[in-house]
Amino acid sequence: MRLQKKQWIGFAMILAFQILFALFWANQKAGFFVDEIWSYGLANSNYHPFLYSDGALEHGWVNGEYFKNYVVADETHRFDYGSVFYNQKMDVHPPLFYIVLHTICSFFPGSFSKWYGIIPNIFYFGITTILVFLWSKKISGNRKIFPWICMIFWGFSIGAVSNVVFIRMYMLLTLWVIASVYLHSCMIIENRQNIRILTVLLLVTFSGFFTQYYFAIVGAFLSFVYILWLAFNKYWKRLLFYVMTMLASLGLVWIIFPDTFRKILGTDSGRGAEAYQNLQSVSGISDKIGSYLSIISQELFAHKIRFLLAVIFLTILWRGFDKFFYRARFSMDRVNGEPEICFEKVNQTVWKVRVRREYVALAVAVFASAMYILLVSLIAPYQVDRYIFCVYPVIVVAFIALVFKVFSVKNGKSIKNSLVLFALFLIVAGQWINAKPNYLYLEKKDNVSFSQGFEDYDCVYIAKDFNQYLLTNNVFELQNFKRVLPVFISNDDYSIVSSTWKNIKNESVVYIDWMMDTDAVIHTIMGTGKYEKYTDIYSDDKVRVVFFE
Repeated sequence: MRLQKKQWIGFAMILAFQILFALFWANQKAGFFVDEIWSYGLANSNYHPFLYSDGALEHGWVNGEYFKNYVVADETHRFDYGSVFYNQKMDVHPPLFYIVLHTICSFFPGSFSKWYGIIPNIFYFGITTILVFLWSKKISGNRKIFPWICMIFWGFSIGAVSNVVFIRMYMLLTLWVIASVYLHSCMIIENRQNIRILTVLLLVTFSGFFTQYYFAIVGAFLSFVYILWLAFNKYWKRLLFYVMTMLASLGLVWIIFPDTFRKILGTDSGRGAEAYQNLQSVSGISDKIGSYLSIISQELFAHKIRFLLAVIFLTILWRGFDKFFYRARFSMDRVNGEPEICFEKVNQTVWKVRVRREYVALAVAVFASAMYILLVSLIAPYQVDRYIFCVYPVIVVAFIALVFKVFSVKNGKSIKNSLVLFALFLIVAGQWINAKPNYLYLEKKDNVSFSQGFEDYDCVYIAKDFNQYLLTNNVFELQNFKRVLPVFISNDDYSIVSSTWKNIKNESVVYIDWMMDTDAVIHTIMGTGKYEKYTDIYSDDKVRVVFFE
């Protein structure tokens, strides 16, 4: 089923509007999660993955320029991909996302912009949306409206827009996951496998591994079920070539970034090791899965997933009752003209289900996504949306397919079709009632301007000794001070604060880690007799910022 010219125009208009919609929200992004700042630092800081690397924050005063230089590509180290690989060897992720970000930043040395990270995400989003359309079109059979609804439902969801504005590798990961799902579906539905599709699959699999290690989970389950399908149909030659392709993709990963397997196998004492430790315990798994289901309900289904599934389930029961036991017939009583419902006994009902390859392809994707969510619930350090962003399109397409099947939505105009489609559009629109995408951080919009008002002052940053990363969270503010003195405290011993202020004579801006008793720290500083008063400037979820004068 090829698209006609008018359909291509409609497709392009919807996609363009979705991109503009994502750009509208991206333009409002006012702050950053610490991981997003690490995105820039790991991409651009020359052989220096973290602010605290090599004890850089443990030797007294640090010039404010140090914090700016961490997140920008400098003139002498542009397009230095050796640094990107080194930084990722020290970090927990593969380097593809950072290579792209460093390349863009290298064209604008010495400058920072959120758009250096968002524009690539917009591109990945556009490609992913095209793949969602193509995949849903492939599995839809002759339901012409189906891919359009899937495209709209996915592209205008809070989950999709949140993925775009979050400057991490998860939008790129989503692209590779859906590309892999689409390719596997093509091989199943078309019942053929050739060198062209295997070559593309090799590159997609390599790119997925090279973007985020969680791709291994989805990829493994897709491969597992596809291999079972090949074996069931006794396509032994195809199976051999498929396995060789997957092994070749892994070999390519090993050649280019061999640390991949050290991190995946958990031998690096980092996130990989933590994941394996988490995998050994299933305690609280139901709560974790519940948290992810709640996130999915919020970001894709306007908090109504339970209600929607209940309606679908009741409809299935009714249709089953109507089909296999009694058939309901509505009529008007001829005597008094009142409506009546007649239940007619159904005799000799034959239940025959044709397992179409389109159903198999969708089932493979749904199974891989379900197992992915289950494993991520076990191994992920937090229950947050970014870890399941990559399977959101599969969830959307599976849900729309279920709705179309249960309510028998077919081509052509009818009241039933119109009501179902209207309900789906209400779900999409309902997400945005009193809601915004995640990762905008609107509450941080004035933080940098506050720090610029104190650019002639020194800054002291007091944090727990295990929270040295915390300075990264405020890097765009710290770059505006003349110099910054990091002070790290063990336990609750604030005596180091008193000794530190023996050498501080000027008025200062002080950042205080919320994991400490901030009032006690302020009392200690005022107790040095250096200041007459203090003023709270602002607070966020990590620090309290105070000006002493």
